[in-house]
Amino acid sequence: MGPLADGSWGTFPVSRLVASSRGLHADLSRLLAIGSSHGALFDRQNLHAATARTVLGPPGRGELNEVADASVPVINLASNSYLELGNDPRVKAAAIAAVERHGTHMGGSRLLCGTAEIHWEFERRLAAFFEASSVVTYGSGYVTNVSLISALFGPGDLIIIDRQAHRSIYDGALLSRATVRRFAHNDLDHLDLVLKRTSAVRRRLVAVDGVYSMNGHICPLPEVASLTRSHGAFLFVDDAHAIGVLGAHGRGTVEHFGLDPELIDIRIGTLSKALPAVGGFALTQRDVAVLLRYTSHGALYSAAMTPPDVAVAMAAMEILGSDADLVERLRRNASFFRDALQRRGLDILGSQTAIVPIRIGDSRATLDVAAALLKRGIFVNPVIYPAVPKGAERLRCFVMASHSTADLEYAAAGIEETVNADAALHSARPSRP
Repeated sequence: MGPLADGSWGTFPVSRLVASSRGLHADLSRLLAIGSSHGALFDRQNLHAATARTVLGPPGRGELNEVADASVPVINLASNSYLELGNDPRVKAAAIAAVERHGTHMGGSRLLCGTAEIHWEFERRLAAFFEASSVVTYGSGYVTNVSLISALFGPGDLIIIDRQAHRSIYDGALLSRATVRRFAHNDLDHLDLVLKRTSAVRRRLVAVDGVYSMNGHICPLPEVASLTRSHGAFLFVDDAHAIGVLGAHGRGTVEHFGLDPELIDIRIGTLSKALPAVGGFALTQRDVAVLLRYTSHGALYSAAMTPPDVAVAMAAMEILGSDADLVERLRRNASFFRDALQRRGLDILGSQTAIVPIRIGDSRATLDVAAALLKRGIFVNPVIYPAVPKGAERLRCFVMASHSTADLEYAAAGIEETVNADAALHSARPSRP
């Protein structure tokens, strides 16, 4: 199943590395000044005082997120609850039933007292839904990545990561003390070159996102899988933003491309986006799953998923598997919104999915625009340095299946007007000597 001659995964030492942050101290005072002047976007308690608008309720397209002062609807483009299944009556009923039967939590890790039959049933259903040999669940998607990578790889190994992969992959690699190399985002030629130049390393892992969270790009997974296999490396795919988004039934990048799941050594999913709970999971082979249950820190030292979270995820997965139009509605909405923004001349950075960024290019301007949009009833995420490089600051929007085309058209027009107004304001300001 793996690239080692004996077909095994070899020895996986668990180790730690505390990584120091570099290059941030010079910008700290500037970032604090910007952040303090836009506290409404970062501090929920200050939101009412700063803007007289408090966003209430669970994620939704509008009526479930109201502005307190006049019940003015807010179009929520900040939540990655892609399918809005958290508001589905069947999902809510499953959560209530689980609490009545199992209580609110397990009171221990999976390895100790934290496993009930509902956990085993959930893992069986996950394995069947995603056509995987075995599954291990964790408390969050971040914990899944950090725990898994640091448990399976260590000194002497090489982890090759897409430059724009999620932070949790990098943190897991740092914790493992393996050597880390990066390749240019979605650049197959560069990946091939790195693999060729590191052929002497016995165990190598290529780590990618199925869908990249800052730009909505899709990984060219068939080509990445082919390259990885031809060079005898393992392949790790974080499908957190692909599940519920790609594929006819939302099974992610493997279904989207029609690939054999066996081509992917480890697939990661989260339960906090399209699946409306809290948790994460790893899809892999049975022997690897056993190893993870007994050695990965997230399994050993974190509490088990709560019964209501497990029940919610199972109910949502059942809906996802039976309602093919649900994912298609999301896909239509995302395409409509991307087109609406591009028609207005806005740079969406090549987005291909329901994650739709709008490039602004300056931290203060990004925060100004996001704050102005919130006053207009359009809720978006400002993404600034150091989350993205300087000059690549952006608004990030998440499209949901529950948005109407009227919602999205209004939002696109509002974003265009606000971006243009802010640009005119900044250009009119005298430059500093």
